[in-house]
Amino acid sequence: MTEIPEHLKKRAAKTREKAAMPTGVGLGGRLLHPSTAQILSFFEFGHLPDPLRQVSRHFYEFAHTMVETLEEGPELTVGLRKLLEAKDCFVRQAVAHGVRDVG
Repeated sequence: MTEIPEHLKKRAAKTREKAAMPTGVGLGGRLLHPSTAQILSFFEFGHLPDPLRQVSRHFYEFAHTMVETLEEGPELTVGLRKLLEAKDCFVRQAVAHGVRDVG
């Protein structure tokens, strides 16, 4: 069986730690439901190379805006999950075909 590289083990551990944290850091100290906290952790983009970071950053910002603006509830969780799916699609498109310089 293939051994999991150490850097991937560390990344997975960090994601699990973030998902387990019940507080919404940067969200006015508001406690977040564990589902919301976990989904938000998947919008992190600092680990990505710059072109992919440019794509992913917009989704991170929008997800945090929705969590700050809306009350907790099942529709927020579903909306975040669908936004995460959309982000994944756009990042895969950027991986496959690159990102245009619009500046």
